[in-house]
Amino acid sequence: MPTYKFFEATKTQTAKEPKFEQFNLKTIERSKSRTRKSLPVEDVVELQPYVFKAAKMPDFSDTFNGVKPPSPKKLTSFVPFKLNTTDRGEGKQSKLDEVVQKEQEMAKEGACFKATPVKMNKAVVIPDRVRSDRKATKAVNMRLVSNERSMQRELFDQSIKEKDKIQAEQKAQQEEERLKLEEEEVRKIRAASNFKATPIKKYRNTLGQVAEKKLTVPV
Repeated sequence: MPTYKFFEATKTQTAKEPKFEQFNLKTIERSKSRTRKSLPVEDVVELQPYVFKAAKMPDFSDTFNGVKPPSPKKLTSFVPFKLNTTDRGEGKQSKLDEVVQKEQEMAKEGACFKATPVKMNKAVVIPDRVRSDRKATKAVNMRLVSNERSMQRELFDQSIKEKDKIQAEQKAQQEEERLKLEEEEVRKIRAASNFKATPIKKYRNTLGQVAEKKLTVPV
């Protein structure tokens, strides 16, 4: 039978005991090494704590300190206020007055009639009157068509009035018929709304007549 490794028994391993050491970040040593690497050899100096040194107070014994005293300013002078719109308005008004004056002068000149002279280059020749052989015209009674047109207009207006009258009569008749139909429908609806009980029907007697003979007695 073949043997497999996972069937073999493993040897027990003995655990080593832990060793405890003191924790140290070593940040000071690393910072010193970095400063020595970045700076040249001549500038490498041991780190020293910062010492505060206050600046000296300025000397205010000399008041002007070499600066010239300020010269007195001149007072502002008041000037009367004036808008430019007044000047512009005066200029436009003067131009408008000139234009109006020119138009009035032109209108006066146009009102005066002046006939233009006729240029006569050649003398006008007036022919002598010559009698013609035509007969004189005879006056005929004049007949105007306006009278006939007025008569036709009167007839036309009369026919239109008759048509309007007939249409009004037809409309009135139709309205009357419509009202009658509405009244009849209302009357039917009212009659149908009133309840009336139906009477009981009378049926014929189908039993027949009862015999008058005496009943038979069994023996």
